[in-house]
Amino acid sequence: MTAPARLILLDIDGLRRDVFLRALEAGTAPALSRILGGPEAKTGLHFEPVNDALSVTFGCQSSIFYEEGFCFGNVIAGMREAARGA
Repeated sequence: MTAPARLILLDIDGLRRDVFLRALEAGTAPALSRILGGPEAKTGLHFEPVNDALSVTFGCQSSIFYEEGFCFGNVIAGMREAARGA
């Protein structure tokens, strides 16, 4: 098995998996369908959320982009500052 050339993390807050898959099947999300390998999402991988809180947003979004010394939130903050001309 060869390593993929790229990885796309798709985290759509509040969108149920069944609704997302119906949109792929109906053709109403053609760009996402193409990225994921068609309406069946052949090249996609889905992880069921496991949590003990009412929402998984805070946990998944921060933990995905945090690694020793690197936090995606810092990148976003820097982009916002640059956009404001700071």
